[in-house]
Amino acid sequence: TILDVWSGKRELFVGRLDWIYYVIEELSRHRMHKKTVVTTKFLDHSVFSGAQTCSLQWLTRMLFPSSEGVISVSLRVNRVKAYEKLKHLQGTLLAQFYGLFTATLPAQHNRTVHVILLEEVPGTDLRLLLPPKVAEKVCSRHREAIFDRVINLYLDLCDCGINQHDMHPRNVILRPQEHVVPGTRFCNTDNCPLTLQVDCDDFHLVMIDFECVEFEEEDFFAEMRAYRQRDLDELKVQCREEGWLEGEMQWD
Repeated sequence: TILDVWSGKRELFVGRLDWIYYVIEELSRHRMHKKTVVTTKFLDHSVFSGAQTCSLQWLTRMLFPSSEGVISVSLRVNRVKAYEKLKHLQGTLLAQFYGLFTATLPAQHNRTVHVILLEEVPGTDLRLLLPPKVAEKVCSRHREAIFDRVINLYLDLCDCGINQHDMHPRNVILRPQEHVVPGTRFCNTDNCPLTLQVDCDDFHLVMIDFECVEFEEEDFFAEMRAYRQRDLDELKVQCREEGWLEGEMQWD
């Protein structure tokens, strides 16, 4: 069902891009995130590298009813700044960033909305893949492998001056594994939900949200680089003890 047809123009501080038209095909709510799958019609296809389906994140004031735009403006600027600063990691450790746009929705009395258009990353976020009750059954081998990848992803962002404060499982997507042979066991624990799904030695995680970030000079993290293995080990202990995979740990 087509919910709305609207036109948007990229905001000036992001860069120049001619008019783009979107046909919104499906609006779905996934837990705490609002996500829209859109089919795109571009005047300049080269900007989007041939992408046809993208992920769209709403950034509207209705998320902050007690704030008159101040917080939402900060959110928009911070998210765009994070994606621009991490441009060299787009498409690998994080989703490809296509831009920040403003638009009016005729079906909602021309209400102005702000949206971020991202690559639609194939795969499943860890919270959906492993809900809390299921996550409790993950074996130690898979658990340690996930912690290792997640913390290394966090430290890679720190190396670029980005301190990500929202390393929640819902913000991390596990890409489909290309070389998994049906029936192959990747651990010896019978009731582990990942036994037949995830190869501990070959899986790829992608960060998809930068709502809660803090920017630091890269020199600020110089000590972290020098003691990366120490920090990795300490954070893994914290993830185990505070239930990161179950969504209970507050990352700060």
